[in-house]
Amino acid sequence: MGNYLKYAILLLFVSLVLWPARAVHGETAYKTYTSSVDGDLIEIQTAYEAFDVITNAKIGKLEDILIDGDRLYLVDSDAKRVLVTDLDGNVSRSFGEQVLGKPTGIARDANGDLYVADSVKEKVFRFSEDGALIREYGRPVEPFFGKREPFKPVKLSVDVRGNLYIIGEGASNGVIQLNKDGDFLGYYGANMAERTFFQKFKDAVMSDAQKGKTLMNVPAASTNIDIDGNGIVYTVTATEQAGAIKKLNIAGQNMLAAEAMFQPEGAIDIVSGTQNNFYVLTASGRVLEYDSLGNLLFAFGSKESNAQRLGIYKDPTALAVDADGTLYVTDSEAQVVHKLQTTAFANEVHQGLMLFEDGRYVESENYWREVLKLNSSFVLARVAMGEAHYKQEQYADAKQAFLMAKNKPGYSDSFWELRQQWLERNLAGWLFAFLIGLVAFFVLRRWHRKKGIFAKPLAYLGKWSQVKLIRELGLLFKVFRHPIDTFYEIKRMGRASVASASIWYGVLIVEFILFQYQVGFIFNSELVERVSIFLLVVVLIAVLALFVVMNYLISTINEGEGSFRNVYIATVYALAPFIVLIVPIILVSNVLTINEGFIYEFSLSIAIWWSAIYLVIMVREIHNFTFWETAKNILLTVFASLIMVAVGYILFLLFNQLYEFVYSILQEVLARV
Repeated sequence: MGNYLKYAILLLFVSLVLWPARAVHGETAYKTYTSSVDGDLIEIQTAYEAFDVITNAKIGKLEDILIDGDRLYLVDSDAKRVLVTDLDGNVSRSFGEQVLGKPTGIARDANGDLYVADSVKEKVFRFSEDGALIREYGRPVEPFFGKREPFKPVKLSVDVRGNLYIIGEGASNGVIQLNKDGDFLGYYGANMAERTFFQKFKDAVMSDAQKGKTLMNVPAASTNIDIDGNGIVYTVTATEQAGAIKKLNIAGQNMLAAEAMFQPEGAIDIVSGTQNNFYVLTASGRVLEYDSLGNLLFAFGSKESNAQRLGIYKDPTALAVDADGTLYVTDSEAQVVHKLQTTAFANEVHQGLMLFEDGRYVESENYWREVLKLNSSFVLARVAMGEAHYKQEQYADAKQAFLMAKNKPGYSDSFWELRQQWLERNLAGWLFAFLIGLVAFFVLRRWHRKKGIFAKPLAYLGKWSQVKLIRELGLLFKVFRHPIDTFYEIKRMGRASVASASIWYGVLIVEFILFQYQVGFIFNSELVERVSIFLLVVVLIAVLALFVVMNYLISTINEGEGSFRNVYIATVYALAPFIVLIVPIILVSNVLTINEGFIYEFSLSIAIWWSAIYLVIMVREIHNFTFWETAKNILLTVFASLIMVAVGYILFLLFNQLYEFVYSILQEVLARV
């Protein structure tokens, strides 16, 4: 009896270890992410839950999948066939066994005919719905296809007119278009070649003859394609460059804001969804869902070589979605298909998104409120709430919602409405107050001229203006009227001191900090959110110090007359336009909208370029240079500064490595003691 019990326990243990992963449910084995307001990935609750896996002894190396109603078409490259199953994986039939060489892609047209891409046979095969071969599409014979252009179809899609859009292996000219009769229509939606800084420099300096002898920089070929019910073409490329994911119009132009999109690495498949959304699958096993504008909704899934859990893949190859929104992901190595369904959280997002993209912002509000209750970091919900408030003319709430989502266009529109309301209520009163003030000014000035009522206050201020330091500080404003005379007085007459210059340097640093924090949200680069303000201030001080020191040293070599003291003082006085104008620019930036942004940009440009011109005049006057000597001095100053930065960086790396070496030795010694 004891031996039977032992055998029973051993059998139970082995069964639990070897039991298929599909029996395991509960918490998902992968994490789900979305895009934060800064464009980074942040973890959120599960959006898609892997709930089942399709297994069948007839399933081999899966390359692609197609869903047509309640049927699955599974492309098996090893068995050189297409399996037809129901949504649970029960095989009903197969086709293509005696025809296909290495099938890798499948598509369906409006009549139900099936198209299979075969890279070995270098053809696209067209089958009827019951699997009978109708025709073959071979290499185009038209001259403008290209004599040396390869034709190795790997993926494809078919539009409502029966035109074929073929992704070819190494087809760098773009998607190959054939009509239903096999005639070549042209290339479509080609990628741009990635150009490094070295390649751009080489193209700028080389002649056309030299360029012809070098290897061409060809763009990467797309890796997959899909066409939705509205005829919109989606393509994806296995690269991280902007534009790897495309939503193309009839002219082949990308309708997505490529620079602002989250671009995954190693994208291998793309498929349109049921709500104008689309999904992307990467070679690393991550599935990404985007809305119609390219905003990332969810990113989930992963890849492991020994994967035995739902939603974890050994070798993901293709992706499909059915009418209910269920996702199907093929795993070529495991020879299975994973099925994922939406959670309650994702359903709320999809319901809100459907109403939102239909322009029914107010109706979508309740869904977005529920989404924010579940996750307050979901950016799209904030944007949608802002739109809902805006439609209801709740502009203050809309402005706050857009601010939290860092959505500058929405914030700008809401602020414009609030500003308009404020002007309607207060403009007349402020104009009246301004006129009263103006009249009072002229009356008091006339009265002062007759009676001298302000003589004592003005005399008191006059005494303060005679204080040496205050007079030296005031010299900065003279730069605007007489820049050459001012630098002459600094050099020859000592009208400014190290103390006054140091105070203005301090003011410049304070204004720089204010600029980082107080510029209006619409124009704020939010640099301090990515880099410490302390580091930014250190960089500013280092730039100023480098310019002063390098300019003095270069000028000394070139027989410049200015002393180090002259250069130190005159440099900050040359920055007078920036010092004086930056505070008004900061204030104005808080009352402008995006449409008025040119005012901010133009004002800032004036402050910077005006200061740059004064720096040139300062170098010329302080060192008594000619124009060309001044130009040479400034260029050498910039070059020497860059050299010092490079040397400093190299020294930092060397000292860092030395520190790590000494630290590791000390750790080893302490471990052995």
